[in-house]
Order: sequence, then structure tokens, then C-alpha cells
Amino acid sequence: MKEWIHRLVAAGCAAALMLLAGCGAPVPEPVTPEGYGTGPSEATQSESPAPESEAGEEHPVTEPPPDRVVPAIGGEGHLCGLPPVDTLGAAYRTGYETFTVRMLQELYGKPEAINGVFFSPASLYMALGMAAEGMRGSTLEQTLSLLAAEDRPALRQGNRELQSLMSGNTKGYFHLANAVWLRESFASCVKPGFLDLNREYYGAKVALHPFDTSLVPDVNRWVSDNTDGLIPRLLDEVPDGTLALLMNTVLFDGKWLVPFGFTRDGVFHGADGDVDIPMMTQKADRPWIEDSLAQVTLLDYLDERTAMLVAVPKGTLDDLVRDLRPGTLSGWLSGMKEETTSVTMPRFSLEYGGSLKKTLQAMGMTDAFDERKADLSDMADGLFLGDVIHKTALQVGEAGTKAAAATAVAVCGTAAVIEEPKILVADRPFLCMILDKPTGAVLFAGTVENPQILGAD
Repeated sequence: MKEWIHRLVAAGCAAALMLLAGCGAPVPEPVTPEGYGTGPSEATQSESPAPESEAGEEHPVTEPPPDRVVPAIGGEGHLCGLPPVDTLGAAYRTGYETFTVRMLQELYGKPEAINGVFFSPASLYMALGMAAEGMRGSTLEQTLSLLAAEDRPALRQGNRELQSLMSGNTKGYFHLANAVWLRESFASCVKPGFLDLNREYYGAKVALHPFDTSLVPDVNRWVSDNTDGLIPRLLDEVPDGTLALLMNTVLFDGKWLVPFGFTRDGVFHGADGDVDIPMMTQKADRPWIEDSLAQVTLLDYLDERTAMLVAVPKGTLDDLVRDLRPGTLSGWLSGMKEETTSVTMPRFSLEYGGSLKKTLQAMGMTDAFDERKADLSDMADGLFLGDVIHKTALQVGEAGTKAAAATAVAVCGTAAVIEEPKILVADRPFLCMILDKPTGAVLFAGTVENPQILGAD
């Protein structure tokens, strides 16, 4: 199996927030940052003067990195210079799990999910958390409700702690990078408090860019660098008038603690009929629980902190997803006991993605997408969300897993040993999650319904 199969790479969250329509400062002749493309400049635009603060002073932007370039990955197992922590608050954990379950239920069964759902709660939670730093009023209230967060301070603190926890994986299985890209002519419109909070709690770097034709290749190169090449291209284009990009990437890299040692041709009883597919088997002592909903086990990765949760439903996958509740996942994790368990599952790949705008609106986040009602004035005036794009890919093989995710948010302007092992055979639609065991935080979640065959060496 190729080396990428030997590793879990979850390149999550390449989150791009595109701010359209400006605050109004005249656009000077742009200057291309060193090392970031050489495309021609955009034509100078005529815009109204920049808004003033309540004190009557213009909003200066804090200084970007000296080289004006957002750095790529640096160092293994470390996040943005934040020291590792050991705990997450109970309220934050509950909110994060609630969001994960609600999002899974909203995405499940959609026409675009014909082969299964796969998304990154971590990607979406971080991206929307960064955006929330610019919101006020009902726009903020609806976003906090969507994220099941107590308030903005609790959200930012919890996100910081989650990032720090994951950065404590010294074996290099997790890397997260956040950045704020600002159009040079828009920089004076951005309230410094917005940038300061994203720096302090998200470790975000700030870079100025002319936002000319070099923007798309520069952004894609940064995303590729920070996802180990798993997401080589996030953007094909940006809307005219784009003023800023908030970027977030996550990289998770690992191998199974116990590799699958036996693979044979088998049959997966998919939602659209039987599929001939290689089926992998391994037997080991592992966490196990069985309830009225499903048989559930954890497949540990080599760091023994992260794991894939596999839940094969007692009834249908429809029943399992519908009956999930906030607390189901944490209940499974807290109730598990060590059992000798034989696990059989397919070697497969899965791709998923599309616009989440309608999904988020259906979940109650409506004002942010309404040009007349949106209030992002803690970042700048006259802004609203245009769309949220989320794309993922998953590959599962004998030695490990490879997963990638990218999110784009467009912001527009206006142990007991037993005689017989427990048996889990995932030969029909099942639920899977990649999670951080100590906190129960789900990094990726999805359903496998019609798996596509993943090739071997």
C-alpha cells in the first residue's frame, strides 16, 4: 500500500472567507508580496471613503508578518505556537457534539450524498468561529445557536483549547494553520479588534495581498503547502471585489495501531445494491459497546489518542442517523469496555462536497446570508455571507486512512478477555468518525453507503 495509505491525513478546513464590496478607500496600485505570484494588477476602482469608528478615527490594521507572506507548515505536532492543554470545558464539548450530530443529520440523505456523507466538524466549527468574531446582533446569535455555543468568549476559548490539545500530539499527526489575507486597499477598513482576537485565539497570521490575478494561485499554493498537497486547489476563482480571505487548514497524519492483516474479495450490501469490494479484517483488544442502535468500536491510530469510530446499525443506517442525539457519541465513548474484537470493513474511498448555504439556513443561520439583515460590523461595515462551500475526500486501507477537507465561506459586502471475540462486519451502510478520544471531539464524520473501490499497491 502506498505511503499515503499508511497515514491518516485529514486536511480539514481550508476555510476561505471572501469579503466582497469594500469599505471604500481608493485602491492604490497594488504590490505583489514576494514569493506570491507575479500576475498583473487589478484596475484601480473608485470607492467611497473608509468608515470611521465611534471615536471618529479611521480603523488602522495591525501589522502583518514582516514578509507579508502567510507561512506554510512549520514543525510537527504543533499549532500556531499555542501550548498544549489537557481539558475541554463540558459546555464546549456538549456544543461541539450537538453541532456535529445536527450537521450529520442535515447532510444525510441529500441527493449529492448518494455514496455517503463525509464532512469535517472541526473545519466548519473553526471557520464559523473565526467569522463569528466579526458578527453582532441576531447574526451572531444565530451563529452561536447553530454552533450550540454559550457565547462568543466561550466559543473562542474552547476553540483555542481544542487546537492546543491537538497540537500536543508530538508524533506529528495533527497540524492546524489559520490566516487572514487582506486586500491592501481594504486593510484600513478592518477593525483591529477582529484581527487581534483571531491572532490570540486562533493563532491566525495576517498578510496583505494586492488581490490581483496572482491571488488564486497564491492561495492555492498556501493551502497545498499546509495540507501536504492533499488539497492542491481550493479556489478556481474569487468573485469580483473580493476584499479578504480567512483561511483555515487542518492536517492529521497517522497509521493504524493494529494494521489490517487480512484482505479478501467480499460483498458490501450498499444502499443501491451489492458491490464487490476488498474487505479487510483485523482482530485485537479494543473498546466496544453494543446498544439498541448499533455495534460500536474504535480503531486506534498509532498515537493512541486519535481513533476511527465505526458504528454498524442494528436496523438501517436511516434509523441510526435519525435517532442520534447530542450525548449519544459521548455515551458510547464513556460506556465502552475492552473486548477482543474482530473487525471487517471495506477498503474504500469516498468523496463529498458542495454548498452548505441552504443547509445552514435550514439550521437557523439565516441573517448572515441576508444582505439587509447581516451584521458583520465587528469586522467591517456592509458585509454578509455569500456561501459556504465544503469539500472532503476519504480513503481507508490496510495500514491507515487518508482524509481531506476544504471549506470556503464567502463574505460579501453591503478490558476483559473472552473466549469468543466480538464480531463487527461493516458489509452494509455504516457510520464512521475520526475523533480525538480524550475529548470526544469529532474531526471528521460521515456515512458509508455505496463505497468506491480503493486500489492497492
